[in-house]
Amino acid sequence: MNEPNNGSLVSESGVALASVLPRLRQDKVVTTTNPDTGCAQVDALLDCSASSIFAVLTDFENLPDHIYGLEEAFVHVQQGNRASVRYRMKLPFPLGRVAWTNVVTTSQRDDGTHCLEWVLVEGDLSQCRGRIQLSPIGENGNQTFARYEIHVEHKNRLPKKAQQLAIRWLMPKVIVRLCKRLEANAKEQASAA
Repeated sequence: MNEPNNGSLVSESGVALASVLPRLRQDKVVTTTNPDTGCAQVDALLDCSASSIFAVLTDFENLPDHIYGLEEAFVHVQQGNRASVRYRMKLPFPLGRVAWTNVVTTSQRDDGTHCLEWVLVEGDLSQCRGRIQLSPIGENGNQTFARYEIHVEHKNRLPKKAQQLAIRWLMPKVIVRLCKRLEANAKEQASAA
């Protein structure tokens, strides 16, 4: 199997792919959370190409078909690799519905790695910033190492238990469901071809 240059796959926290890949091969999804700071990192190993995942994630207005709890994604403005996107999501009690607008920036590196980065513009959240990095691995790039990093805080002070619920349970669940959906889509497309 062709492995990527592990030096190129480093998160903002400095963790290289080499340190998580053995566990990903076993578990498929590895989650690290810090409910006290509102941060979560989810690493996943997906059996589909980075470009097919990127295509789904940048089809903003169809994201509700793929992301658990997302009711609406509306593109206000899109210019080049930047888009202003309004989201509305229904979260479990006590969080309820939240709406916010992010500026999303996309990029692609020469090694085939795709990135989406976003920052909050306005809405029911006081903080929302993060990134998704999709790096092709495996023979012919038929697998993807996906790293999802997010920092999110609600404008209203939430009870510590509610914040922990959102960070420990909800964020990883959203990504796990998205991963399963993306893999199912890739298998459907492969069988149709």
